[in-house]
Amino acid sequence: MAGMASLDSARHDFAAALDWSRKAIAVNPDNSTLYGTLADACTQLGRYPESFDAVQRMVDLKPGTPSPARASYAWALHANGRDADALRQSDEVLALGTRNALFRYHRAVVLRALGRDDEARTEFGTALGINLAFHPLHAPAARAALAELAPTG
Repeated sequence: MAGMASLDSARHDFAAALDWSRKAIAVNPDNSTLYGTLADACTQLGRYPESFDAVQRMVDLKPGTPSPARASYAWALHANGRDADALRQSDEVLALGTRNALFRYHRAVVLRALGRDDEARTEFGTALGINLAFHPLHAPAARAALAELAPTG
């Protein structure tokens, strides 16, 4: 079941990944990795409170949670209006050496929400520097944000 959840997530079939994750957790509720898969599926489906809860359970079960789950957690925090917490969480992910364009984009959005536009501009640029086409919606949004945040003078 865990393998099916991961496979469906890799295929971007997040509804199926959510279903398989729930089935796997029902059988093995103390497996922290399953909550990471559940959190990723929930985040991709816009179910941020569920994602938040899943990552919190994952962290509770295994404090050394991998960076992808922590990145999902940071985004779920942002989606729930907890930008300062989201930034602290993304700082932890960054400290792990994460090099992921979507994560850097999400971090930029959080920084911008906090009014830290110079840092947000740097992160939008970093995301695009990693991969110009990292996401069909977010890459163009990053380019637009860079244009909006460009220094004037």
